[in-house]
Amino acid sequence: MKCFAGIDIGSTNVKILVINEDGAVVYTASSSTPRIYDDGLKCFDIRALDRIIDSFIDEAGTRCNGTLASVSFSSVGETVVPVGYDGEAMTNPLFWDEKNAAPTSEEMRIIEENTSYSIDGVSVNGLMMSVEKILWYRARFKEQGIKASRYLPLASYEVYRKTGYGFWDYSLASRSHAYDVFKKEWNHALFDKLGLDEPGDIHPMGTYAGQAEGIVYGVGGHDHDIGLFGLYSILGCESFFFDSMGTSSTISVITDDADAIQGDKTLLNSNGGVINGFKADQFVVFRSCSQYGSILSFWMSRFGMKADDEGYAEMNRRIRDAVDGKLAFLMRCGGNFLSPDILARNEVDIHRLNMAMPGEYFVKSAYLYCAIKSRGIVENLLSFSTHDDPGYYVGGAAIGNDLFMRYKATMLGRRLNRVPVKEICALGAVCSGIAATGDQDVFASIAEGLSSSDPIDPDDSLAPDIDAALRCYGEFVY
Repeated sequence: MKCFAGIDIGSTNVKILVINEDGAVVYTASSSTPRIYDDGLKCFDIRALDRIIDSFIDEAGTRCNGTLASVSFSSVGETVVPVGYDGEAMTNPLFWDEKNAAPTSEEMRIIEENTSYSIDGVSVNGLMMSVEKILWYRARFKEQGIKASRYLPLASYEVYRKTGYGFWDYSLASRSHAYDVFKKEWNHALFDKLGLDEPGDIHPMGTYAGQAEGIVYGVGGHDHDIGLFGLYSILGCESFFFDSMGTSSTISVITDDADAIQGDKTLLNSNGGVINGFKADQFVVFRSCSQYGSILSFWMSRFGMKADDEGYAEMNRRIRDAVDGKLAFLMRCGGNFLSPDILARNEVDIHRLNMAMPGEYFVKSAYLYCAIKSRGIVENLLSFSTHDDPGYYVGGAAIGNDLFMRYKATMLGRRLNRVPVKEICALGAVCSGIAATGDQDVFASIAEGLSSSDPIDPDDSLAPDIDAALRCYGEFVY
């Protein structure tokens, strides 16, 4: 029986998910993402990462009795691997959120003058995007008298290492600060003025990227975006929201209304943007809450609880006795679909704080804040959707927290359809590999399992807390 593997290279963990042609999960594994510091800069330990991935693929082949049909990757964005003329990584690549490896002020001036949100479609929020990192590498290598042959995102580098084919996908190109999302090509003028070679071909997710040892490799992509691609492939439709919940939450909707996404309403909001969709003339509009999972885990740890299934189960038992419309605090987080003029990225404001309340009220208040942020995002994204009432799918670690999901469903007034695989980015990578092989029938098998998952419906018993949150936050700019 054929099997299909997806590997997600995340900030915290590297995960593999293997599904067979009947849609059953046959193998999962996880390993801590290897990190290393180079001159005080946080980097991926690329050799250690390669060893982890090779061992995952070898084990997947064993579990599948040697019938591993495809492999594809998802990864963080903004990180690029400098590749030498010998095909090897030249150095440990900078971590995606490393801000201290900046290009020169003149190079930054050129970037700022030749790109904008209306060209690349993604808000930067102070990050060093891929092109900034490439410029930093170029200067470092020039001092050493060497030059890179190419620069590749992590997801593409791991395919290149196996097949020798170097490429980018649309979603990771969008994290470069050097891509024109509306023309679906590199920003030629920017590369020319910076004196940089363009990084290579750009392809949509799920296309064929070569073979090695009988395994087909597919074009993968950026983690949240490839999760959406997986769901799009499985459902075979466009009329849904996808809420990918982890350390951050990204809510996306697919549209073919180019006029809507190029209007002013796209440009007015921070921490989100637009990327290319999965077929011609299709786009994805997304909004993010960068602190989402961090908010919940912070308040759990503040009261001595672990942010795991057991810890939330215990805390939720207490919260069920505290559904009385009382909140311990109001809050807002910078970068969470909030104008930078109000609060900078990763800054947090706490308001109307009642320190005398027990821990369950603080965690409940965190649930309500996250839920109301999702509500604001959904209201905005509805203006881009070409469907009046899209379905709502949720994925990621948070879906196992039933009470939190009920708060969210009630706040949104929507049924939440849970994707019954926590490794949602790895699932998207699985689907990329399946698409690359052309075995489209496998999607129908996976869809059967998805349709049998346990949905979450709005819960009227939570109305006192929902009503209180809407009233309080209605008076507060969040």
